[in-house]
Amino acid sequence: MVFSVSALLPLVAFAGFSLVQVSGQLERDAYSQLHEASKTIGMSILDRLSAHELALAALPLPPPGKELDSSPEPFLSVWRAPVDAEAVSMSDPRARLLPRNEVERRHLASGRSVLRVMPASEAEGRARLFLVRSAPDAGPSPPLVAEMVPDALWRSDAFPGGVQVVLRDVSGPLLFASTPAAARLPTGESNDRLSLEGEEHVRGAWTLFLESMYAAPAWSIEQLRPESDVLEPLVKFRQAFAPVALLAGLMVLFLSSGLIRRSLVPIDAMRKATEALAEGDFSVRVQIDTDDEFRNLGDTFNDMASRIQDLTANLEAKVRARTRELQETLDELRRTQAQLVHQEKMASLGQFVAGIAHEMNNPLAFVEGNLHFLRQYTETLVDALSAYEQGVDGAEPGLQQKMAKVREELEISDLLDDLGSTFEGCADGIQRATKLVEDLRTFSRLDDGDCVEVELNESIESTLNVLSSRLEGIEVVRDLGDLPLVECLGAQINQVFVNLLSNAADAVGGSGRIGVRTQVDESGSVVVDVEDDGCGMEPDVIARAFEPFYTTKDVGGGSGLGLSVSYGIVERHGGRIDVESTPGRGTRFRVTLPVRHQPIAAPEDGRDTGEALGGEGHE
Repeated sequence: MVFSVSALLPLVAFAGFSLVQVSGQLERDAYSQLHEASKTIGMSILDRLSAHELALAALPLPPPGKELDSSPEPFLSVWRAPVDAEAVSMSDPRARLLPRNEVERRHLASGRSVLRVMPASEAEGRARLFLVRSAPDAGPSPPLVAEMVPDALWRSDAFPGGVQVVLRDVSGPLLFASTPAAARLPTGESNDRLSLEGEEHVRGAWTLFLESMYAAPAWSIEQLRPESDVLEPLVKFRQAFAPVALLAGLMVLFLSSGLIRRSLVPIDAMRKATEALAEGDFSVRVQIDTDDEFRNLGDTFNDMASRIQDLTANLEAKVRARTRELQETLDELRRTQAQLVHQEKMASLGQFVAGIAHEMNNPLAFVEGNLHFLRQYTETLVDALSAYEQGVDGAEPGLQQKMAKVREELEISDLLDDLGSTFEGCADGIQRATKLVEDLRTFSRLDDGDCVEVELNESIESTLNVLSSRLEGIEVVRDLGDLPLVECLGAQINQVFVNLLSNAADAVGGSGRIGVRTQVDESGSVVVDVEDDGCGMEPDVIARAFEPFYTTKDVGGGSGLGLSVSYGIVERHGGRIDVESTPGRGTRFRVTLPVRHQPIAAPEDGRDTGEALGGEGHE
């Protein structure tokens, strides 16, 4: 539809332009013809006026002051002025027809006539016309004055039907009007439109200049014709133009519809292909079977789509490769950062714990040694007291009573009974403190980069002692089997146990059960299981458990690095760490380590080996 309208628009524009141009030309021609008709009337009046002048010259001269007995056509009367023109009474209307100024006298003296007009009233409809001419006598002679029949100059019966004619002196007087209604019309310009007797008319005016020939003012000849008659050719043209334009439009529409239908198919195909290409389907192609510009356009589109497809494929491959490189670089940076953080914190922790253990070890040794001597001294004093009591038994009664009273007041018997248990409690406390210091020293071993043989059961016990405050109220079940010495970095392995046990403590929430089991599997590797009966983990959480910085704890509860660090430590030792969890039933982490250290440069899946402290779990 749009293409059909587009095809008709030029034709409509041309038809409209032609209608305007031809209509304007026909209207101008109609007005020009009306003007020429007025000119024709004027020229015919001038011709008749010249003929009347010749007829007047051929008439016999009446005596001065007399009229001809019979005036021939086209004159109503012929009168000759008296010799003494001044003798003519001013009351005689004919006195106003005689020459009044020097210009008229010279005009008559040269043999030319003077035209005189007595204006017509609206009732009469026509003026009285006079020709004044000098007599051909020798010497001064009174002029002839002839009144003309008005119809002799303009024949009203010669005007076309419906045409109104008005003659005016340019100075204003009315000379002739074909109808009383026309006589009442004001003067105007050519092509004026006015209403006459209830019908629209068009005025055609022409000026007849009489000054040089008849010493008279110019006449305005106005022809009034019905507008329908004047514009009849224009009306006929417009009536004929509409069906011709409609027929031409139908022909153009019929001829263009075939071309439009032929063009719409490839255009629609191109539109659909372009939309598909814009939506990202770079495999789209167009098939155009015509042998014209549309086929060239389709071939160009297909070539462009192929190029875009190739460029897009190359760009996607480059983006993927570059993204992979950036991700690998980022993972490496994060691993390096985590490694540095881990080493620094482990070193700081080791130094701190080693310092505390060292500072505690000396006082404990001093207290233990002095306690031994104190016990010996006390036993000696007790023996001396017993000897005094035996000596008092043989003394005088007063002394015995006094000593018994002192013994009773000081509760010597109870003191002697409690003294042994007190020394035993102090010795037990010193042993426990010494064991704790030894565990701290074991836990805080500083790795110098070389692996050493470690007793993992001992490391587990040390870790449990260090975490005793966090495990308070929790049942810890130990099932520690016989294990060979494992070649590893002891401090890092201890950190793995800290992270797993801390996560288990968080999972059970301060009351529950944690199981720790060690064994040797069929391959000879050492297996450590840390199991809890806590809340467990959902499958989606298990899938991300070892991701760096991923945590399910509240804000501030952990950084999400604990399991990631543990995974990296175990993997660098050539082992692996696995997790099994059931929501609502608990979680088990299994650490498998080879007996002989098998170092790996970096984790295969890019997990961090970062922060070592704090046990950042995900349960």
